[in-house]
This record gives sequence, structure tokens and C-alpha cells, in this order.
Amino acid sequence: MSSSVPFAPHAPAGAVRTGFLPRLAVALATAIAILGATIALVAEPLYLDGALDRAGSARNLGVTAAEARAISESVVLELVVGPGSFAQTMTGPDGARVRVFEASEASHLRDVRTLLLLVAAAVLACGAVLVVGAGRARGAWFWRAVARGAAGLALTLVAVGVFFAVAFDAAFTLFHLVAFPGGNWSFDPSTERMVQLYPTAFWQEVTVVLAVLAIGLAAATWLLARRRAARLEERGR
Repeated sequence: MSSSVPFAPHAPAGAVRTGFLPRLAVALATAIAILGATIALVAEPLYLDGALDRAGSARNLGVTAAEARAISESVVLELVVGPGSFAQTMTGPDGARVRVFEASEASHLRDVRTLLLLVAAAVLACGAVLVVGAGRARGAWFWRAVARGAAGLALTLVAVGVFFAVAFDAAFTLFHLVAFPGGNWSFDPSTERMVQLYPTAFWQEVTVVLAVLAIGLAAATWLLARRRAARLEERGR
């Protein structure tokens, strides 16, 4: 029996670290880190500004494209660094400055910020697991686990993507029911500016871009990790 089998009688004492739980932890950390990297890429103004234009956000709000972009950039910045008041203003019909968001909309954005910070903490923790693991792990098992995590994420996203493609409204509603059980996430696009700034068309595009980018990153990670594992196996590690 090969000495690479985790629980072989003649395996070294430290081989228990290559059992199921460490492999699962590395695989999950890989998937979460890839998702985090993808979200960070999509949140860049370089992409979001164009997505807002294509979704007609400025027209919905009755402002210029530049002002709609500035409002969105301010919202994204506040989601990340705070303070969480979401007291942005815009040019009203008479030229005076008016609040963009009503109290209920600002409350929902604060819930979004809380969720985002939890996700960011999870991504940072997973990134730390991968960095430490890559530096300390001995043998191909670590990279095999990375490859499996990336492959699992890609397959999951394909399945979820099919669901969103055939039933976007139902999938979108299900996500909000799970992520925001308090129920303060449904708004009227005819009167409430948050869904005028970020209409359904915006989220449809963002969902597709997120999925494509994440699957692409997962595929690249899978390929590189498999190659790294194969090289280590050739060296007998």
C-alpha cells in the first residue's frame, strides 16, 4: 500500500492532517475565496458604471448618467467602509437636492452592509486558511483539495445559473427570503429610488457576469491546482 494513503499503518504521525476534515476545509475555503474575489471584481466602478447605464438607472431616477454613477459609487463605498446612514442626495425635479432613499430603503441597505461584512470576514478567513495551508502543507493533498473546491463551485454555479436563467424572479425572491428574513427587501420601482437605481435589468446582468467570472476563476484554479498536485505526486510527496 502506498505511503500516500492518509491512514496507512506506516504513514507518518502527522498524516491525520490529510484526512477528510482538512480536505473539506480547504475545498470550502477555496470556493468561498473565489466567490469573494469575483464579487470584488464586479463591485469595481469600471464595470458597475456601465451596468447602470445599460439598465437605464439614470433615466429611472430622472438624473444624468454621471449623477447616477456618483450615487451608486457612494452607496458601494458606504456598504464597505460605512458609516451606514445612506443619506445620499440627488437633484430633484425642481433642481433642489432631495434624499435618494426613504427610511425603509436605507434600513435594507444597512442589512445588506451587515451581510456584506459577514461575507468579507468569511472570505478573509478563507484566504488566510489557503495562504497558511499553501505554505505549510506537505504533499499533493492540499492542491487536490483546492482543485476539488474549485470544481465543486463551478458545478454548483452552473446548476444555480440554470435556475436563475429559467426562473429569475423566483430565484431572486428565494435569495432575498434566505438572506433577509426580516422581509424589508421588496420595493416599488414606480416610487422607490433604490430599485430605480438598481432595477431588475441591472441584477440580471450582474448575476450573469458574476457567474461567468466565478466559473472562469474556478476553472483556472482547478487547472493550476491539479498541475501543482501532479508535480508533487511525481516527486513522491
